[in-house]
Amino acid sequence: MSTRMKVVILGAIGVLAATALTGVLMVWRLQDSFEAEVENRARVLLAAVSVPCGSALASNRVEELDFLISEFRARMADSADVAEVAVLDNRLRVVGHTDPAMYGRLLDDAFSVESGTAAGAVIRVQGEGESREMLASMPLATSVGGLPGIRWGTLTARLRLSKVDEELRRVLLDNVALMVVLATLSGLLLFVLSERLVLKPIAKLNEKLEGLVRTDALTGLWNRRHLTENLGLHFALARRGNRKLAFAMLDVDHFKTYNDTYGHPAGDEVLKSLAEILRERVRQTDIACRYGGEEFAILFPDTGSASAYKVCEELRQKMQGAVFPGAKEGDEVQVTASVGVAELSGEMSDPSELVRLADKALYAAKQAGRNRTHVGVTEP
Repeated sequence: MSTRMKVVILGAIGVLAATALTGVLMVWRLQDSFEAEVENRARVLLAAVSVPCGSALASNRVEELDFLISEFRARMADSADVAEVAVLDNRLRVVGHTDPAMYGRLLDDAFSVESGTAAGAVIRVQGEGESREMLASMPLATSVGGLPGIRWGTLTARLRLSKVDEELRRVLLDNVALMVVLATLSGLLLFVLSERLVLKPIAKLNEKLEGLVRTDALTGLWNRRHLTENLGLHFALARRGNRKLAFAMLDVDHFKTYNDTYGHPAGDEVLKSLAEILRERVRQTDIACRYGGEEFAILFPDTGSASAYKVCEELRQKMQGAVFPGAKEGDEVQVTASVGVAELSGEMSDPSELVRLADKALYAAKQAGRNRTHVGVTEP
């Protein structure tokens, strides 16, 4: 056998050995990576499903739990085999389950007990070989204004990791059998598939969840939480850069009377129409939100009270000129609003002072007869 042939054979053996070693090392690394991806997706989906589950449990709409559990199971199908999903009340009694035979049972296993008292998500991998599985849970709780709220129960899931293990074995065999270049291409293909099937859906779901958390469901405007976070940021920037900042509070006049007369569906239409008026008039840099009930708020960065007053007057007049349908056929009602405007002053050290001044101006507008805009004045 020639020296060249020996070199070729030794090179081929070396490449195959390197490929096999690379495959083994890749499996070890991919095992952690795959489990982390499954865990991340489980966390995201549990968080997404826990919101409507908590609402259904709090409102005693237990029939909705089966649909929500099935939706979670379907969304996890690409990355893990969902063995079971359960909704437990505060006594660890099963009120929702992928297996109807489990309804009403009290669970006393260690994971259920731990999940039932944990303040956040619990993720655990257990078992060996074919019995490896991931246990995940998320508390079902409601909160108001960022304060700890009421815990209604716990959402738990048991995910078989057989799909993850099967994928790891396939990668190992591919890398042992193929040359380094082909193994590299396979790794790139795996990355592309993971990006498309796991990471992008998770990113889109995170984006959707972020929007749900910060958006008012009825009007589509930002909610109070989003406003509060941005108010603190813009307040700090304005103070630091000696820039202007204005804030306005808008309240629909006699809204309770309107609801009592024409019904809440008609009242909802008024709020949605007002939200559309706000969207059409404010700038992209302004932040308009539903503050609560029939009250709205607008944050005006780099704007003084005079300019903010002009915008608010236009909004008020446009609302006054709009025609809203009443509950009775052919009936039309005029709806008005009162507005309070405040501007950041050097005496203010906290964003709440700006809000209080706008609220005080709104109260003055109400006292003066409603359907008008008042600008708050800082007391010396």
